[in-house]
Amino acid sequence: KYAYELNRPPVYLPFTADLKGVRTDNPNVIADSVHREKDGVVVRLYESSGTPQKFSLESDIKAKEIYSCDMLCQNAVAVGKGELEISPFRVMTLLLK
Repeated sequence: KYAYELNRPPVYLPFTADLKGVRTDNPNVIADSVHREKDGVVVRLYESSGTPQKFSLESDIKAKEIYSCDMLCQNAVAVGKGELEISPFRVMTLLLK
């Protein structure tokens, strides 16, 4: 494995412009990853302080609706674009359509 890593250094690819700029208005809620899915854009967040938090998602992605879903992007439930709540240390998956 180490020889492979030495001979094949990682390749860093920049995000396209429509995936930049996903953030929250609460410093205790961290936007951890953003990736495309066939239905839209998936944003994974987590709560880092150990207490329930309220937050709003701020994004440059033009989304008509925001859905909360499981880690496999199934069982989506519309949550709207307003203020959201996250439980302590929870990982939340949002689907932006």
